[in-house]
Amino acid sequence: MSTSIVNRLSFLIQNSSRGVLLVGPPGCGKTEQIRAAAVAAGYNLEIFRAALMERVDISGALAPDLERGECRILPLAQLRRLQTATVPTLLFVDDLGQAPGDVQAALMSLWDAGNLSPLVKIWGATNRAQDGAGAIAICEPLKSRFGRAFNMPTPETSGEGAETPVALGSWSELVGSWCDWLTDAHPEAWEIAAWHRSPQLGVAHPVGPVLYNWKKSADPAQRFCDFRNWETVAADWVAGIRDFASVAACIGKGQAAAFLSFVSLLADGSAPEPNDVWLDPDSAPVPTNPATLLLVCARLGASMEAANAPALLRYCDRLPEVFALLCIRDANKARGTRPANRVTQCRAYTAHAMKYSHLLEIA
Repeated sequence: MSTSIVNRLSFLIQNSSRGVLLVGPPGCGKTEQIRAAAVAAGYNLEIFRAALMERVDISGALAPDLERGECRILPLAQLRRLQTATVPTLLFVDDLGQAPGDVQAALMSLWDAGNLSPLVKIWGATNRAQDGAGAIAICEPLKSRFGRAFNMPTPETSGEGAETPVALGSWSELVGSWCDWLTDAHPEAWEIAAWHRSPQLGVAHPVGPVLYNWKKSADPAQRFCDFRNWETVAADWVAGIRDFASVAACIGKGQAAAFLSFVSLLADGSAPEPNDVWLDPDSAPVPTNPATLLLVCARLGASMEAANAPALLRYCDRLPEVFALLCIRDANKARGTRPANRVTQCRAYTAHAMKYSHLLEIA
């Protein structure tokens, strides 16, 4: 899984003397990114689940020394491996914000000189209290043990602004990273990677892929899209579990319906890829199935850049009128934060607007 995010993390693992704290909501891929980065860096990986730990797991267990008439403190097996490590090792302490205060205090001793092998580096991850995932807080002395903190990208995070946390990368980078991983881990579930390599249209779009829209809910039966749930769909897909109810029970009804419709459209074979349209808008296939047309328009609208606007308009001239306008609408919506990239700024749009003026007036 070679992506810029994994490369960035593996570079820090290899070269930075201090650890990194990853911060983000549940199911956004923190642990999987670390697994991939450790492999890329050539490090063994040990994981502490801080929320499940007790102080004895770090400080050690009391064992009586009958000959000397005293008790000794012996490390538990995992800690002993870290103390005696002879190869580069990354200790990843997950769920830090859910750990009790005494466990957090005990974890600080891991940074004490001589406590662990010099070949061990310590990284961590946590949710925020407002995520509603059980995290409360990380005590300031423990937080300061990490040299830097990154915000995990989600569809809502930008990383912009002087006071906002620094994002690990862009959302599109993380989506690409996850698709690469899925292709390696579950090659027989290639349809899922193909779905998510389509333009990410946002959580509200009726036909677009949604990799992540988790939010806290009091209803345990309510399901949302996240990395873990999509991985479940992929594993079950390989096992032949592909019915609507089973998929919807993982990622919700709306996204399940959209994804399964996409799979059926892939089997139809009439939907062109966006690059087909950008390269040859006059010869790219035009589907006749309305559902396929809707998918094509959504993908084209979401993936268009300014340089592709003339090709988009030429292809739209070959579409049924209503679908041509839907495609233009989606393109303008996707470029909403960058008005200069809108289709309406292209010279060819004037002729297009005149051709469909009767529909534009109704709209």
